[in-house]
Amino acid sequence: MSSNTGLERIKKPSTAYGVVYVGAARKQVVEKLAIEVSFMTGKQITTAQFFQYLIDLHGEKAKNDIIKAFEGDRNGKQT
Repeated sequence: MSSNTGLERIKKPSTAYGVVYVGAARKQVVEKLAIEVSFMTGKQITTAQFFQYLIDLHGEKAKNDIIKAFEGDRNGKQT
């Protein structure tokens, strides 16, 4: 019997692909930004890499901001 604690999956990136709907308008914005970054740096940056960068750098702050906004809604306040 294996002593698999699930840590093996954390250490290795998943090979499965996920799909997240962002809508056409937001996708166009991110495509434009990724193209600009690619042009300015001379390195190909995909829209997926751009999204990953945003999540890695700003995900925790976004989470906290959303929680605060919902707490304000729950208490009858507008943020």
